[in-house]
Amino acid sequence: MSRTDDTYTDVSTIAANANASKADYFVALHRNSADAAAATGIEVLICSKASQTAREMAEAILARVVGVGGSNRGVKVQDYRTTVLQKTTMLACTVELLFISNSNDNAMFDSKFNDYAQAIAKGICDIAGDSGTGGIVVKNGWIQE
Repeated sequence: MSRTDDTYTDVSTIAANANASKADYFVALHRNSADAAAATGIEVLICSKASQTAREMAEAILARVVGVGGSNRGVKVQDYRTTVLQKTTMLACTVELLFISNSNDNAMFDSKFNDYAQAIAKGICDIAGDSGTGGIVVKNGWIQE
């Protein structure tokens, strides 16, 4: 986890730390925002250099997270919003988890936060060849077995 509060961390630093960790997967978690308060849902972003396996991870995570609650906005290739993903060396995606600018999305996020965390972990397990039932726990943003 690169941060636990709303302070800015340079994306190059985040990517360098992720690469130095030798992790197999990188998932950035964001809250989406829009001028229109009616904007709602969940999307997962990948960059244009993403492998087919990274796309499959994004799709698996999206399916699991939407299963918890929220409309499916799809997997999107958007380089201008995925600078950190372009700099990482492992499978990577950004989960835009509901809209902070939508009061209903905020209420759902708050009430189902742990369920969303578990869904993201299970989505990773789906492509990693693990059923996701082997004692996965998400604690303070880290996946533990």
